[in-house]
Amino acid sequence: MSPGRCPEKHSITPLPDRVPQVTDRPLIFLDVDGPLIPFRPRPGSADTPAGDWLHRLDPADGRRLLALDATLVWATTWMETANDLVAPRIGLPALPVVAFPDDDRVSGNGLHWKTATLTQWAGGRPFVWLDDELTDTDRDFVADHHPGPALLHRVDPFTGLTDDDLTQVHQWLRTARPRRTPPMPPPSVRLTPAELAHRTVGPRTGDIPVKPITIHAYDPSWPARFTREQARVRAALGTRVLALDHVGSTAVPGLPAKNRIDIDLIVADPADEDTYVSDLTAAGYRLRTREPHWYEHRCLWTANHDVNLHVFGPDCDEHLRHLIFRDWLRTHPADRDLYAAHKFEAAARHPNSASAYVHAKGAVIREILHRAGLR
Repeated sequence: MSPGRCPEKHSITPLPDRVPQVTDRPLIFLDVDGPLIPFRPRPGSADTPAGDWLHRLDPADGRRLLALDATLVWATTWMETANDLVAPRIGLPALPVVAFPDDDRVSGNGLHWKTATLTQWAGGRPFVWLDDELTDTDRDFVADHHPGPALLHRVDPFTGLTDDDLTQVHQWLRTARPRRTPPMPPPSVRLTPAELAHRTVGPRTGDIPVKPITIHAYDPSWPARFTREQARVRAALGTRVLALDHVGSTAVPGLPAKNRIDIDLIVADPADEDTYVSDLTAAGYRLRTREPHWYEHRCLWTANHDVNLHVFGPDCDEHLRHLIFRDWLRTHPADRDLYAAHKFEAAARHPNSASAYVHAKGAVIREILHRAGLR
């Protein structure tokens, strides 16, 4: 909430001394009253005495905001007091604070009094603004004056920040942030029996599949199967899901594959298994692979192993390679067919060794990734 001040004209006054250089990451401008301190008690919480509204803060909001992988900035009349009183209660570090100019003029044009300053402060970087007083007038102003992408997201002040709000912000951030090109993966090396045993979790063999590896013709039902699994994972983890992508061969129309859906799940910290594994276990997945040395990768299976749920952290090289490889094969039929031929050959030569099958495909995967731009 704000006291209702507003620049009188739809213009931007340069504020070079008020715009610190933060990072090139997207920004998230945070209001306090309304989004973080709702006007009513949160569902299931008792009301608080008048003037004691800090108790309406949700301690989980800090963790959920930090997981968005953006630079958080206070954009509130609380100013530096937000760092003193709000941040510690919700687990945030001290954040940058937007200093708004002293201007008591009230405009009749409907533009929010913060809008011009935040647009200038962003300096062309992608930004999200979470506030309860946003209107289309503010969105039109930003569209006209801000060269980068921006999301002005109104939060209901009576409920405060919700999972749905954060999901929308996360999805928008994924489209606003250009995809980084990761380095080429190292040449494939076949794992030793000791290495396979070390990475294996639970009652399973490290290398021998339950059934011989078989490559099936592309099945049009595979995308629908991913959609069902996606809903199951999101229901289990909510906003802890930072990204969820259908990857691997079943994600490429026309590409033959094992009848198994590969999914990349991005969480804030894959090594912190306590924050996600038990909920995924309750949803029907079982942890079967743990590889701290390789991007803290974890892999969970469904009971009949028709899904591999790969868990990585934000901005992970291997996850980015999965997306680039998938998207390249979707748009380059010759490389799709080349990869299919190598899959059939690898399965025929190594039907009873998962590691040998994967190793046999390594060279052609690197060849295709090189054509896709990796170096």
